[in-house]
Amino acid sequence: MLVTKDRLLRFGSELLFRICAIRGVEVVILDADEDIPQEQQLTADLVEILTVFSSR
Repeated sequence: MLVTKDRLLRFGSELLFRICAIRGVEVVILDADEDIPQEQQLTADLVEILTVFSSR
């Protein structure tokens, strides 16, 4: 489940979406919540990254 399209890729998402469109693949973004500030989303992403690396 993607929160925003940026959760799929930080960079190059438009290229991926274009490739999918050429191949006839529909990309659906679920639970797109535009109300969450970008800073809060970035903080949550960093916490998830730290959690993954600290658990290894």
